[in-house]
Amino acid sequence: MIGRSGSIGGGQFIEEDFWPLNTTLWVKNFNGNDPRFCYYFLKSLDLVQFNVGSSVPTLNRNHIHGLPAIVPSPYEQRSIAHVLGNLDDKIDLNRRMNETLEAMAQALFKSWFVDFDPVRAKMKGRDTGLPRHLSDLFPDRLVESELGEIPAGWKVKPLSSFGKIVTGKTPSTRNLDFYGNDIPFLKIPDMHGKVYAVKTETMLSKYGADSQGNKTLPPGIISVSCIATPGLVVLNHQET
Repeated sequence: MIGRSGSIGGGQFIEEDFWPLNTTLWVKNFNGNDPRFCYYFLKSLDLVQFNVGSSVPTLNRNHIHGLPAIVPSPYEQRSIAHVLGNLDDKIDLNRRMNETLEAMAQALFKSWFVDFDPVRAKMKGRDTGLPRHLSDLFPDRLVESELGEIPAGWKVKPLSSFGKIVTGKTPSTRNLDFYGNDIPFLKIPDMHGKVYAVKTETMLSKYGADSQGNKTLPPGIISVSCIATPGLVVLNHQET
């Protein structure tokens, strides 16, 4: 299944019953070809170039039905799909491990910096359960602030005090010269369930990136989604 509206291309290989939205295209008759190979093949295509939408990227299936393709033999297809499938399985295992570690980090962050558990433990004369050098970093009392109780010595500041906040922008999808293979273009689907944005579905050309002016971000920058699915947070792994 690939995206045909909103997000073009990409792809998911689905092995169980599902209900596709009208923003997708899907294959149900593989004509003797290996389904997993077809998935990798479709996923590798740059379908953004066939966008016919104005404000919303849109793919017309009739524009891609006639595309010529080099098709390996069924045996070669299965071999290719097997190798790529094993790599995908390993990637999925690593992803699930990362999700577990991320959940642990989130729980720890909430305990220390939202619920202030170490501070409350000190206030009650209890052991914080932390190594001495970490425990000593937390005060032993809470004070009132405009946001409620906070640890003594802490301050309330606006987010802008931590750095410059820049709003992203989408280069016109009608100008095909804006898209290419030079600069990763971070979109909301690239941010789901991730700590680092290491790969994006869409790439910009250098011309497309330069057209936005001061919107290209260096590695290590924090990106936060603000529309559609607000609140997703990732660290940029590379220039984006």
